[in-house]
Amino acid sequence: SIYDTTNELALPVNYTRYMTVGLAYVPQVRSILEIGLGGGRTAYYLHQHVPAAAITVVELDPEVIALAQRHFGIVTDQRFRLVQRDGRIYLNQNQARHDLILVDAYRGTFVPFHLLTREFFMIAKRRLQPGGALVQNIEPTTMLYPAAIATLKSVFAHVETYDAGGNVVAVAYDGPAKT
Repeated sequence: SIYDTTNELALPVNYTRYMTVGLAYVPQVRSILEIGLGGGRTAYYLHQHVPAAAITVVELDPEVIALAQRHFGIVTDQRFRLVQRDGRIYLNQNQARHDLILVDAYRGTFVPFHLLTREFFMIAKRRLQPGGALVQNIEPTTMLYPAAIATLKSVFAHVETYDAGGNVVAVAYDGPAKT
């Protein structure tokens, strides 16, 4: 992660700007769930720019949460909360529905396998509001990339991908195709 301390609203990492494309796919944004915190800048950017949205970020590693708060300017409040938990377990156990679900979780250079399965995408789909979208950052050079896209397409009616300069951001949604 990179944090521009001279402009807390900047997203200096290219793919993080692409993660925000999900906003264009949903009719309204009242609730955002992000799985994977990293430096927290994408979620905090959305927190600052979409004041009507409640944002929950689920992060497995408590040290990542501590580092984001200590070094990346992440501050919780009534509309921005952090949960230390595995994202898939959180989705399984929490019945809340979201307009937008962002998945930006990595173990080294790979998305954890359990966040790329049909079962995971089905759970995420059930946690979306009607008209909602799932946005996922996927490493395109791994063997799992083609399978991840194919699996998304087996669950959602539409999957669009954006080359984010070293990363690919996929947007999956149901309903009419967006133009």
